This record gives sequence, C-alpha cells and structure tokens, in this order.
Amino acid sequence: MKFANKAFLTAICTSALFGLAACSSDSSTHSSNGEVPNPDQPTQIELPTSTLISPILFSTMSATPNGNQTIFKINGDAHFNLEDTLALTKDSEPAFTKIKFTITKIVNGATMSTTATIAPDSVVYPDITGSFPDKINFSELNLTASNITECGTYRIYATAYASDDITNYNKFITKDSVQFTRDEILCAVNNNPASSSSTPEQSIILKKTIIPVNTANGEGLSLTTLAPVPTATADISIIVTEVTNEIKLVAKNGFQIAAYSNNADKNYTDDWNSFELPPEPAKMSDFRFKENALGTTIAPFDEGLSYVAIAPNYNKETGDGFYALINQGSTIPDPNRNITLTFIVYSK
Repeated sequence: MKFANKAFLTAICTSALFGLAACSSDSSTHSSNGEVPNPDQPTQIELPTSTLISPILFSTMSATPNGNQTIFKINGDAHFNLEDTLALTKDSEPAFTKIKFTITKIVNGATMSTTATIAPDSVVYPDITGSFPDKINFSELNLTASNITECGTYRIYATAYASDDITNYNKFITKDSVQFTRDEILCAVNNNPASSSSTPEQSIILKKTIIPVNTANGEGLSLTTLAPVPTATADISIIVTEVTNEIKLVAKNGFQIAAYSNNADKNYTDDWNSFELPPEPAKMSDFRFKENALGTTIAPFDEGLSYVAIAPNYNKETGDGFYALINQGSTIPDPNRNITLTFIVYSK
C-alpha cells in the first residue's frame, strides 16, 4: 500500500463529517509554576487520538436530551467507507470493536474535564472472542450523564474503535461529537450554602390533568378550575376554522398563550407532545418558553407540540399561574364544526 503524505491525510481527517472528527492529539494542561491543580477547577483533558488513516465514518450523529439534560438519546450510526484504499486493501474485512462515549465541558474553546460521567461509558460489540459488526446504529442507545450541576457548553464525544487485524483491535480510531448548551435555568444557583442547589423551576412539580372539552355543549377550558366550563367564562375558547378544520385557541380573562419554536432549534429538551410526554413527575423546568412569544391566539393547536399558558397572577418563583397544554387528540368536526378536544394540562 502506498501512503499519502501527512499533510494530505490531516486535511482529510479535519474535513470529516460535520468537521467534528479530530485528528491531532489533545494535550493536557500543566501548571507552569509547579502548583498542584485545584481539583474543584476543570482541567483540560486528553481524548483518544484519531488515527490519521481510518475508514470509519459517522452519519448524522445527534443527542436529544431530556428535560433536565441528564439523559441523552443518541441518533445516527458508525459505518465504514469500504472504498477508502488508504486504510483498506481489497481483501480487508473491517469490524468495530468498541464505541466509547465521553462528556466534556467547553471552556474558552478548550475541552475540559467535568465531574459528569456517562453510562454506559463504552459499548463493546461483542467481546473479543465473538464476531464484530460492520455497522453500529445508535438509535436505541440512551446515555445517562450523572452529576451535571453546572450550566454552559458541553460536548459528547463518540470514539469508535475498529480493525481488520485480529492482532490489533484499535487499528482504526475515529471521533465524532455533538455539542449542547445546558440552560441557566438548570444550573446550581451558586456556591452559597444558604442557597438552594436548584432553581425554582427545577423544584416545582406539576400535576397532570386530562380534560375533555366538548364544543357542541358550548364548552371551553377553565385553567383556573381545570375543568370544562361555558365558553363565556372560559379561559381558553376553542374554534374550528372553516375549510381547513384547524383547531384555534383563544386566550381570555387576562391569560396569554405561547407555542414553542423549539422544532427549529437545536435544543430538544422541551419538545414534549402528545406522543412523548415528560417523565413523571413533570417539573416546571420541562416547559420553557419565551415571554415575547406570548399572545392571545394559537392556530393550529397541534398534537406535535406543547404550549404554555400564563395567568395574570403568574409567578416564576412559585409556579402560580403557570400551565402547560398539550393536545391529546380530538374528534372529527361535525357539520357545525364542533369537536371534543382532550387537553393534557400540567399545573402546580
């Protein structure tokens, strides 16, 4: 096999999928004055070095976190570029030997250590006495990152190990990663012993109430009483639009309502809907929203999204006047465009 020059190979590695595969070794920081580093301060860490020649490719790796950003559903896969003649011969039969996951914190652009650990921290397919796969799908893999207490920017690295040589199970190493920002709402408050270790939104538990509302009976939704009431006194009125039969909500009595735009961003922590509800017990921090998105109408009221309604007495510190709304489903409109709409309401 002919080997290309190092500069050419480095260019190949650094331009790998999403630009996330690293080819140079990360160096650890050392104190220049001989002082012992403070264990409470993050230190720069050394991640496994990707091999300059590797046929490993990652496809659309992503991590979808839960409400408090401690559990991540990993998506994507790792596979081989079998046409990579730099790494493989025509008789090569590469296979994966291990996938290892590492969570790091990014501080001023540097990859730093964190107290968080990931479980499972590695996945071996299978042990070295068995047969190895030529593709690994992450779609069913959930990672639990324990002990995260700080906000800021984090990165989850997947390091794939593979080989076509039974005497060297780590012949090929390639990294990919996905970055996420842990919101300030989830941070430990500060180091003041008198302060709580969580924000108010984290500690406010919400109860779930299922409320069917039948517009044929002239009903709307009362968030104050969590029950169907006559439309004239309802906090939320329901309108089914002509032609499209879209469900429109109108907030009254000083209430305001917001639909999220989270499907368009990279923060998946609050994308709850009728198909995927937050884990019990739900907390106020599971339903973040932008106050400048609040208004008095929502159309359509979609089963694939979640919404927040705010009462005039809304108090962020206590959770009073906070309601999360989800469309559990509705009947087909009758000739008069009446429906039975079932709300899932989360409230204090």
